[in-house]
Amino acid sequence: MTELKNLFQPGKIDKVVTRNRLVMLPLSTGYSEPDGTVGDRMINFFAERAKGGVGLIIIPFSPLRSGSPFQPYLYEDRFIPGARRLVDKIHFHGAKVVTQLLIQYHLVLRDDQVEVVGPSPVFNRMMRCLPRALTREEIQLIVKEYGRAAKRAREAGFDAVEVPVIAGYFFNRFMSPIANQREDEYGGNLENRMRIIRQAIESIKKEAGSDYPVTCRINLAELMEGGHTIEDSQAVVRLLEQYGVAALNTYFGWHESPVPTSQILVPRGAFVSLAAKVKEWVNIPVIATNRIPDPILA
Repeated sequence: MTELKNLFQPGKIDKVVTRNRLVMLPLSTGYSEPDGTVGDRMINFFAERAKGGVGLIIIPFSPLRSGSPFQPYLYEDRFIPGARRLVDKIHFHGAKVVTQLLIQYHLVLRDDQVEVVGPSPVFNRMMRCLPRALTREEIQLIVKEYGRAAKRAREAGFDAVEVPVIAGYFFNRFMSPIANQREDEYGGNLENRMRIIRQAIESIKKEAGSDYPVTCRINLAELMEGGHTIEDSQAVVRLLEQYGVAALNTYFGWHESPVPTSQILVPRGAFVSLAAKVKEWVNIPVIATNRIPDPILA
């Protein structure tokens, strides 16, 4: 038990104090209702994890219409009551809860049609198609909707929100030199490729309140040829800290990356050393992830 002493010390992200250092990472269960609301099945699933003793649970919600209720929605006020029931149940069992506002690859933006979208028409191997490049006006709409969704998250009682720049998903493709070939203010150098991320964080703070904690799950190494590397991450995480991010949640690879990152064949704690590097670069909490399956290792 001496070895576990630090693991069960309270954790702190901005003003959010957790009962221990155990984090349940974001998991898209597919348990939302057909209309994108939160129902009993999803509530019961996460309530069991809170009862099990985890300190912090992170749950993905869609801030815009995606055309699929695989994860629950927060793009309108009608989704708040179900989200509030979920949060209340998790809080009842002693855990804190963060909503990850996640856009994967597709959105409903035009004529009620589901489209795969991105910064540039660079082939998306996961969706096996060329995404439609977003216009500046659409980017600004998405930025605004992030703020509105965060405001709903706060009204539902979530302790914080997380912006995901991971897995080759939406924000990750803007940051990546592979997928972002824009020639406007959202492409080119790193700060331009990060612009939409910075604006989304600013929108969240404007709508939900400057005191509302915003975390970021950040891809430290895309593990793709020509992609973002751990060396590139030093500048990225320092920018995120400047943007007002309260904690960094680490991630590795794209879904189409040839390098496995979470499968059982991956050595335990294989990526902890990269999280440790990030901890040296910033003054905010860093969550180490991937293949930490027992408390002694944790």
